[in-house]
Amino acid sequence: TDLIVRTVNSSLAVDMLFATMKQIGRDDLVEIILRERETQYPLPSVFISYQWDIQDEVKELRNFLELVGFTCWMDMGQIGGGELLYEKIDHGIRNAKVLICCITPMYIVSNMCQRELILADMLKKPIVPVMFESTPWPPVGAASLILSQLTYVDLKGKNLPILLFRFVHG
Repeated sequence: TDLIVRTVNSSLAVDMLFATMKQIGRDDLVEIILRERETQYPLPSVFISYQWDIQDEVKELRNFLELVGFTCWMDMGQIGGGELLYEKIDHGIRNAKVLICCITPMYIVSNMCQRELILADMLKKPIVPVMFESTPWPPVGAASLILSQLTYVDLKGKNLPILLFRFVHG
């Protein structure tokens, strides 16, 4: 089926078509669109929101999660030439089952990270804060409204591969 051609403009058009077909009860077309999307872009179960200051540590977290069976989305490796960054991030968050936010002082002041967090919250996605560097809790600023009610996973100052291995193997 050539129903979905993944370009910037057609992706938005397909999203609008999908919403309309769902609203008018055309489940047959909704199923076709969903099937086609899944074959072209497997949906991630985890969206990893992070600030680039800890990219290496986040790669280790992603590798671990993928090793134990989760599909992950992060803005490295998913975004090819010519594709719009915001559209891909929006798609990743909307289709993820959970958002992991990797907390550092830089994350808390990053406008882009705050936008990702706010979108996930508005979409009622479960949010799992993971503390990578000492950061006041709850953090100051816009993120505090979302994060203050959550308990974070403490990974700061830890040897991530060893910690994750122990987590899996007891």
